[in-house]
Amino acid sequence: VFFECEALERLIARLVSDERIAAVCGDLYPLPGDGSHPAQMEGAYRHYYGRMCSWESAIDSTYAFNGALVAFKRDLVTRIDDRRGADDANTAFEAIRRGYMAVYEPGAQVYEDVPPNFHRQYRQKSRRATHLIEATVSNLDLLRLSRPFSRFFYPLRIYMYLVTPALFFAGSVLFTIGLALAHPILAIGILGCSLLIGYFWRSSTIVSFATNQAYLVKGLLNLGKDMRVWESTSNKVGTG
Repeated sequence: VFFECEALERLIARLVSDERIAAVCGDLYPLPGDGSHPAQMEGAYRHYYGRMCSWESAIDSTYAFNGALVAFKRDLVTRIDDRRGADDANTAFEAIRRGYMAVYEPGAQVYEDVPPNFHRQYRQKSRRATHLIEATVSNLDLLRLSRPFSRFFYPLRIYMYLVTPALFFAGSVLFTIGLALAHPILAIGILGCSLLIGYFWRSSTIVSFATNQAYLVKGLLNLGKDMRVWESTSNKVGTG
């Protein structure tokens, strides 16, 4: 990963700006100038991802942390359970569990190499989805807390990660089958248009949403499997 010059300074400034804040993470984007298809799609996704995390943080907390740049107060976050999903998400969950806030700092920007092809990106994103879903379902006891995070943001994330992908996948399959049976030529035309949109408008919100639903579906199917692995995403020769 590569940091903006003032990323760490801004991250720490946010961490110490409020005694209620126990953990904070930076804003993650693909490397500037990376015009690859995977990077464009990831950039579109990260744009909306960061805005949602910032919105949650402005009101209470978010647990959708970016592990590339995270800071926390050691006297407040004394343990991180890395056996149940993503350790960055569990850092945020631990802060929230102790009654503090876990926030997203958009001013602390970090950049990462995006896998250069879809096969590697699919494996990486599917693993991340699995770990995030595992962390989500492992902390459901926090729904009992009386705070905006537990009353609104956490249930919304649960719906996003568990319900929406299943509905999207089931709806897409049923729609495709029904249309193919009733109007096969129209079905072929729509499929062709979808492929063209995915290729020429890869940075669009629609394409980004659809691909990330696919990652989440794969993440749901991977639940219960050991997905812990280290794999470099660097595009440098001799890495990965």
